[in-house]
Amino acid sequence: MTKSHKQPEIVFARPFAVERIKNRARHEKISATEQECKQLTEILGLDDLKELRFECELQPWKKGGVRIIGTVNAKIREICVVTLEAFESEITEPVDRYFLHPTKSAPQEEVIDLENIDLDEPDEIDDGSIDLGAIAIETLALTLSSHPRKPGAKFEDYIESQQQDDEPQMRKNPFDVLKTLKSD
Repeated sequence: MTKSHKQPEIVFARPFAVERIKNRARHEKISATEQECKQLTEILGLDDLKELRFECELQPWKKGGVRIIGTVNAKIREICVVTLEAFESEITEPVDRYFLHPTKSAPQEEVIDLENIDLDEPDEIDDGSIDLGAIAIETLALTLSSHPRKPGAKFEDYIESQQQDDEPQMRKNPFDVLKTLKSD
């Protein structure tokens, strides 16, 4: 018996056919709908995603490749890890990515030149298109802090000891307890 697996719905998919570029650059603007923002809020672990926009220029690059230069803009609400209060912020993140058609040659053992290494290898063009929505989501996700902190929030109220004088406080050695267990 074979099971039918449902493909998960892709949120904020905006495929762009590479053939539309030809020899001239194309300017594109995309933005997430209210429903997509709600879904992305959960996926990205935010308190709220109010707006997500991506404006870019797709330029011909190398033989059939594409360079994408643009900006991702988002308005988000996060929970501060210090105060546990919600706070809003705006994100503006530049994008500069390269895409090439996948090569169909047999994989070869690659020699890496560590002096001239290029950390940003081109991404592959998938089935003749590039998903601009995926680029926007990935850029936003990489920009988000794993420990968001509200501007001005400090750990001052949560310091272990509040010394009144300038003398250093002697801490107890946690292994002192073991000395009492030692038998003579």
